[in-house]
Formats: sequence, structure tokens, C-alpha cells
Amino acid sequence: MITVEDLTISFNGFVAVNSIDFEVKAGEVVGILGSNGAGKSSTMKALAGIIRPKSGSIVVDSHTLTNLKEEELAKRVLGYCPDVGGLVVGATPREHIQLLLSLHKKPQDYDLGLYLVDKIGLTEFLDTPVGGFSHGMSRRLSVVLATLASEKVLILDEPFDGVDPVGVDSIELIINEAKAAGLAVVVCTHLQSILTRVTDKVIVMRKGEILQTLLSAELLGDEGEARYKKILQDATATEEELKIVDREIAAGKK
Repeated sequence: MITVEDLTISFNGFVAVNSIDFEVKAGEVVGILGSNGAGKSSTMKALAGIIRPKSGSIVVDSHTLTNLKEEELAKRVLGYCPDVGGLVVGATPREHIQLLLSLHKKPQDYDLGLYLVDKIGLTEFLDTPVGGFSHGMSRRLSVVLATLASEKVLILDEPFDGVDPVGVDSIELIINEAKAAGLAVVVCTHLQSILTRVTDKVIVMRKGEILQTLLSAELLGDEGEARYKKILQDATATEEELKIVDREIAAGKK
């Protein structure tokens, strides 16, 4: 469903993603794991068609996202939750749902939108402007909107950031339902313990490169955390990078 080949992304000469390759099949959930600066969000933005890569190709549902003639066809089948922003401050969740469904010409999915809002625990805030939402509440609504937009591909960038344990469980449920419906799902986060729980396999990135791709089960628990750190150490990660990973692992256990 998604094929990435030789993807390179750069900004003003800085290489954020360096010649990476991976695939995501229909009905598969793939995670991207790495600390700040690993290239996760740049990769996710390229997958969503938000930024154009320097080189390489991204094929989504047989349409080449990096080809201007096919870009819109590829975007029609995907839903994207950005790592930050994406919401209209003065609008309510209900208004966000109505606007999105209007833009995507899917008014028949309004009840699905209400179902997802309920699953994510925001029904009582359905008519409350999102300007007063906490970061975690905004994250949950962004996941709902991405899910509503998705047809075959769901891209979630840091969906668990600032989300409480109940919200994490709700997002996990939505991801599982998307997988069961046959969607190709890509989730990126720095929270290893959560990512390994909701994915089938995990791509470990550092400084724009893929270090390894492992089954999620290989990164579970204390042994998985040790394996992740060993992968980084073998890639000559600095002491400061490893301290950051330790903090991220601790945050994921809360």
C-alpha cells in the first residue's frame, strides 16, 4: 500500500532524511521510533504530501505521491495527523468534523465522526471551541479527523504526545480498528513502550537514517529497551542522545 524508495529530504542544505526505503502493507501498522532529530516527522510529512523530498519516490495505493500528476490521487486515500497544529482555534469538534467531511465529500460519515469522538472521550466537548483544549485533547481530536479522512492509509505523527493513559487506550483502539479495516497505518513517536504495543513492526531511525527494522515484539519490555539502546550505541550515539532516550523510555512508562 505504501512503498518508499531512496527517500531523501533536505532543508537549506541540511539532510533531514537520507536515502531511506521501507514498505507498509494493507492491514499493517508500522511504527517509526527515534529521538528528536531522527527524521521521523520529516518522513511523515513527506508521506502525507506536505513536503516534497529532494529525491526518491513514495507510492501510495499505486499512485506516485512524488509525481505532480498523481499527487492528488494519492492524497485522496490518506488521512494525516500532524505532529502539531492542524486545528481551527475558534471551531468546535463538531464543526471540524462537518468541514472535513464537506471537503472530502463524505457527508454520509457524520455518524462515524460522532462515534470516533465518543471513543476518544470528547463527546461532552463536541460543541466547545478547541482553543480551550489541552494539548492532549487536541491530539485526540486530530487522530479522529485523520481517521475520518483516511480511505486506505492512516498517518499519525506523535498522536500520543501529552495524552493521558485513558486517551492512549482510546487511540490504540482506533488504530486497531483501522488495521482490522485493512488500512496501512504509520505511527511515529519517541515513546517506545506505547509504540511497540500498537504496531506490527518498528523502524528505528537516527539522524535521518534507518538503523534497523524489527518486529515490535523484539522491542517489548526491559529487554526491548536494552535492544533499542544497543542499536543506538552501535550507531555511535552520543552520551547525551542516550540520556534523552532514557528520559523518553521513562516518560513512556508513566
